[in-house]
Amino acid sequence: MAPPPGPGDPQEATSGDELRESRKARMEALCAKLTMKAKKAHQERADERDRTTERWSGLRIVDRCIRQEKWDASMRGKDLVPIQHLGGLSAPEGLLPCARGPSAGPFR
Repeated sequence: MAPPPGPGDPQEATSGDELRESRKARMEALCAKLTMKAKKAHQERADERDRTTERWSGLRIVDRCIRQEKWDASMRGKDLVPIQHLGGLSAPEGLLPCARGPSAGPFR
């Protein structure tokens, strides 16, 4: 019967290296699996965000009344104007601005 390998025995070093490599390969596989799972979850959240975000205004819409395609078709060719810029807009040529002001309302 052969004596058990000692600390300086090359057979033990090879076994230790194999064990270390095996552990390293398992950790790399686990890390790759977790990374793929995180990427999939991130992609699903991004898809959900894109599905619920209106393209023209950037607002989040949960329950749509109009199909996205129909809304996109109706918005095509239109300009989006931020609220703070509404006062600076002028009427298109040929149209007169409204003659009624705040004091000319029906309830004077």
